[in-house]
Amino acid sequence: MRVIIPHTNPIVFDKPGTYRNWMDATLVEETPRFVQKFTYGDRIQWQIRWEKVRRNRTHNVKVYVTVNAGAKQTYASFSITGVSTQHVGSNMSSYVEVRQSAVDGTFANGLLTFTALADSMNISNVTLLNYGDCFYFTIAIDGNEYESNMLTYLNPTSQLLDDTKVIGYGNSYDCNDTVFNLMVKDYEVRIPARFHHPKECVEKSVFQADDMSFELVSASPYETIDLLIGQDRLGIPDWFAKNLNFILHCDHKTIDGIGYEVTTESEFTVQRTDTYNFAMYSINISRINDEWSDSFGSADVPFEVIPVNPIYGNVLHPLEGILQIETAEKSYVVPSDSTPNNMILIETLSIPIGSSSISYVFSKNLSSVAVPIVLEFRSAKTDRLLKTITLSNSPWNKGIGFGSVGDTFYVHEQVIIN
Repeated sequence: MRVIIPHTNPIVFDKPGTYRNWMDATLVEETPRFVQKFTYGDRIQWQIRWEKVRRNRTHNVKVYVTVNAGAKQTYASFSITGVSTQHVGSNMSSYVEVRQSAVDGTFANGLLTFTALADSMNISNVTLLNYGDCFYFTIAIDGNEYESNMLTYLNPTSQLLDDTKVIGYGNSYDCNDTVFNLMVKDYEVRIPARFHHPKECVEKSVFQADDMSFELVSASPYETIDLLIGQDRLGIPDWFAKNLNFILHCDHKTIDGIGYEVTTESEFTVQRTDTYNFAMYSINISRINDEWSDSFGSADVPFEVIPVNPIYGNVLHPLEGILQIETAEKSYVVPSDSTPNNMILIETLSIPIGSSSISYVFSKNLSSVAVPIVLEFRSAKTDRLLKTITLSNSPWNKGIGFGSVGDTFYVHEQVIIN
């Protein structure tokens, strides 16, 4: 089994005892503890993948949470065999999903995705975190464990949240070993950072006539600004900066809800701190849609979903369908909490701006009545419910005849006499 932990994750996982090159510096420099900050309303997300596992074997996947150096608590547990999708929790608060898809007749690949609001994490309906708690995750895949860095859940009024910014990010296609389109919504990461040194710029074209006079043909004013990261005296560790480099080079990102992009020539500049094995970083960025004026309020955003008539497929995929979607804002789709587990497999959860389509597959409905499948379409930015549609998973057609366990089944041979 090959386990893949993407560097696009907003928190960092590693296998305990693994050597990393940044560890050499810890022999001669002090290493203060870096604790990643979360608060009420912050979303914790990550994913881990595995490849080339036997389809005919049962694989055990567990998610543990350790709070304040206490005992490991089981947050989610799965036993998965063959091609399957399982999930636990609520789409809007805490949602853990494991998928296993076929590579060929022998092997399968797996994906574990985790999405939770820090304030909604619970075990058996008991709230897991209180303000001031420190915690970390442990993932166990067939007994092999991988631990996250240390995290803390802070009161929104805490001064420790000063000079922090929330980066929301995602990618329009899967890359860097990350399956972006199966996350419930875009990632988020809160980092110690602030804006500094705004610079007014312009992209212009000037025409020079034969008489040496000049005429402005076009001009597009814009502003760049430095994002200073780790500006809290100590900076951030190298292993966290590595993930940030991948995060800031995803093709869409927001900072505190506003879209930004790194400028063409921008790269990380590094300022090492004396004595400590940390560093401060700076990168030049610009707003995606630089303002020509100040505006307030927001316009209504249209959202349309048209289900295309489903088609009957084969025994493994009895019913397949397509949803045609038209939207003016980035959004996502999830089964509602009332939808039975494992009744629908959605090809892509993330929905881009504009026209797109999403394929889905129903599981075989072996009951005698149709099962309603309720899908919720929500804003990727605010989680606001944009639209709800209900599909119907009809009972599985058993064919021209069927029997029960213990029945005698007769096979008649046809004899042709010449």
